[in-house]
Amino acid sequence: MKNDAAAIYSYYPSKDDIFLALAKEGFHRLDAKVQSAACTGDPLEDVRACWWAFYEFSKEQPEYFLLMFVDRSVPRITEQWDGFEFLQQMLNNAVSGIQKAIDAGAFPATLNANAAMHMLWAGLIGPAVVGIRHRLASGEDYDALARDVLNTTIAGLQAGVATTFVSCKCAEEIAGAAIPAGASRHEL
Repeated sequence: MKNDAAAIYSYYPSKDDIFLALAKEGFHRLDAKVQSAACTGDPLEDVRACWWAFYEFSKEQPEYFLLMFVDRSVPRITEQWDGFEFLQQMLNNAVSGIQKAIDAGAFPATLNANAAMHMLWAGLIGPAVVGIRHRLASGEDYDALARDVLNTTIAGLQAGVATTFVSCKCAEEIAGAAIPAGASRHEL
């Protein structure tokens, strides 16, 4: 590649395309990290290990993590699914792991695995960003905070806490299913 900033545009047509290429690489790295964690043989511990791997990724690859989950200048990937079909498979794998834990009796049968996946994801985004941005007081343990959030979220899901979040059906949208008139992706 040439040695000037403008040269990158000979490879990518726009800044959004650069961000999307970087996000794609980041998601592949995250997937490799999470997949390597899911091998305990215990469905609940696999869920815990996979989500811990998600948090560890934020520490090991903070620039990718911020780009993928926080940076508002990056285009919304859910509106640019072309080239990100593997991301839907990653999400399906996460949901499948939770469903295995439900089927094994580790979570209530009434738990929606897709909603649970979103709750675990949202819960760990907080400690990950707090850690990346160094927002705890001196001597406070970022890993302990993340572990407590993960364990508390899992305990709440195990206890059968009533949930109100309803997940969208992104896979159907990718496949070309119509979205009801007046509804947005996150209202479904």
